[in-house]
Amino acid sequence: MPHRVVVIDDERGLADALSIRLNAAGVAAQPAYGGTAGLAAVRAVHPDAIVLDMRMPDMDGVALWRAIAGHDASLAARMLFVTGDTLSPGASSFLAEQRGLVLDKPFTAKDLRERVDEPRGRTDPAAAGS
Repeated sequence: MPHRVVVIDDERGLADALSIRLNAAGVAAQPAYGGTAGLAAVRAVHPDAIVLDMRMPDMDGVALWRAIAGHDASLAARMLFVTGDTLSPGASSFLAEQRGLVLDKPFTAKDLRERVDEPRGRTDPAAAGS
């Protein structure tokens, strides 16, 4: 399991709850509230993985992925996308390219623990989309 994870969601309660669950599993998880704050946290923390919501008002998951991929392609390959809504065709296509690194809401703490470890094994960020 990754040692450091940034959890990015514009819903404070959800970001906090996911971070608490990961911390209980032995991961140093830090919440960030929204895409802009998430990008700043990623740059400050240098996490092993990122859990992020796809739909945020200030910067959505695709835009955040692109911003991170532009500076650190290997980290962009270690993102777990969380979604609970019907997405636009563009976002749906993007997620399909991410090789299943999507966690659909609602999910359990066990689902989160199991899936947060998966991004670490990805070694070809170029194949994840651009």
